[in-house]
Amino acid sequence: MLSRDKRVAWGHRYRQRRVDGEPGWAGDDSYRRKQTQIEEALQGRILPASARFLELGCGAGNITLWMAEQGYEAYGIDIIPEAIEWARERLRNAPVTADFRVGDISDMSGFPDDFFDIVFDADCFHMIIGPGRFRCFSEVRRVLRSGGVFIRGQNVRDSRINHRVDFAQGAAYFEPHSRCIFIEGRQEYLLLSEPELIEEVINAGFEVARVVHRPPEGRKPFLSGWIDVYATTTD
Repeated sequence: MLSRDKRVAWGHRYRQRRVDGEPGWAGDDSYRRKQTQIEEALQGRILPASARFLELGCGAGNITLWMAEQGYEAYGIDIIPEAIEWARERLRNAPVTADFRVGDISDMSGFPDDFFDIVFDADCFHMIIGPGRFRCFSEVRRVLRSGGVFIRGQNVRDSRINHRVDFAQGAAYFEPHSRCIFIEGRQEYLLLSEPELIEEVINAGFEVARVVHRPPEGRKPFLSGWIDVYATTTD
């Protein structure tokens, strides 16, 4: 699912941010945005006591541990070992319990069917490029119980942009035909338009309950905004 080059590059980023005293893969503003996503998605929903929560691409475990503090049975999965090592270190110093696992979300066979009440996409799906995305959606659908909540969000592209856009002093660029952001020559992130994002969620077997529009993260000209899709599963 993920090339060796990407795993090495992302592992290095985690190590560096840890050394630099950063909170995780992203900054505090990003984690506050994630908390808002979850709070809005769960507002008014009746969930069982100690409902099970899964964070896809949990990184250093910030949101998983926050959900554990809210009383949820919290799990986090990430394909980068350095991320899970960091999350487990945080857990040892936390007053809560959580379960952190190194794993690929295209094969979550370690979790039973209908196991989770909430699955949260922590900026994970936009890093998955290629046909493997369908397997990832299928696995999310499998582990999420009927009536459970899937929280999916990401920056969306401006579909009017039809030319390459360089940024980060030329070290990165957006290429509209592949719909990808490239960093140091690697395809790093897939940017969908709003209709593409919603269609993908529906085609994966989910029912879209609500769509929330937010300003984009960053000021790049090829971004039109941030979209949160709150979806549910049914039998």
